Amino acid sequence: MKKILIIGLGSIGQRYASLLHQHGGLEIFALRQQGNDVVEGVKNLYSWDEVASAKPDIAFITNPTSLHIATAIQCARLGMHLFIEKPLDKNLLAFDELHAIVKEQQLQCYVAYNLRFHPGILDLKEVLSQESYYYAHILNSSYLPAWRPGADYWKNYSGQALFGGGVLLDLSHELDYAQFLFGEIQHIEGYFEHSSDLKIDVEDTADLSVFFINQRRIQIHLDFCSLPVERVIKVFGQKSVYIVDLIKNTFQTYSYDGSIKEVNYEIDRNAMYARQIDYFLIGLRNETSVDNLEESAKLLKCIIEFKAGKK
Repeated sequence: MKKILIIGLGSIGQRYASLLHQHGGLEIFALRQQGNDVVEGVKNLYSWDEVASAKPDIAFITNPTSLHIATAIQCARLGMHLFIEKPLDKNLLAFDELHAIVKEQQLQCYVAYNLRFHPGILDLKEVLSQESYYYAHILNSSYLPAWRPGADYWKNYSGQALFGGGVLLDLSHELDYAQFLFGEIQHIEGYFEHSSDLKIDVEDTADLSVFFINQRRIQIHLDFCSLPVERVIKVFGQKSVYIVDLIKNTFQTYSYDGSIKEVNYEIDRNAMYARQIDYFLIGLRNETSVDNLEESAKLLKCIIEFKAGKK
């Protein structure tokens, strides 16, 4: 039986716990503070000494962004493979230490960007493997107060600089799947700002020109201060224009001869998280590499340099 430790049992941590139960043969622990409620099927641990005694095989790190690398280092020192919810962290100050421990102990470290498992993105990647494109732009627009109805949005770490909030990190899915689709990112240009009256101390809007090492460029807009919710990828290819809608779960193809085709994906909210867990656990079981630590660090470095005004 594999032992899994979850650190950060908020909404995303509980989602992973529920999905992990479906695998069977897993014993699930969570590092909690005294007095926390018990989550069904999860055994609470209250100190790193208790964690060491339990000897988990794998850590799912789902606490605030600013704690990711520090937490990963503690888990790696205890010999755990690492599944880190995106992004890797808000900075790379302790990255070299984490990287060294992971290599020394021959651990797998996977930074989780679940949208790579969306069927529309996978289908678009297949198209782009066979057809070049002229231009692309990506839009992710939403409204932070609507993310968790009934909760005070300004208490959400997404809106707090201290914990690594802001659209550039919290909505970095778009930068990650852009890299997945179009190639390694070289640098980012553009601007970001706090443009709304939301009670937060981070940027809520960014308009980016993303440059790749293959000399191509695309545009990305990010915000969490507007309605309606939109999440769309539009690619102008040699043969057609392709539009993937990640909210409606559709893939539209507009051919230059005037024909139109639409694919509708029947997927639920947990589907991509489940596929991602399968990818990670099956990779560990088969001893195949799922490690993307260096790739994720390069992406974070690009974001940090952009925020600092560097190229």
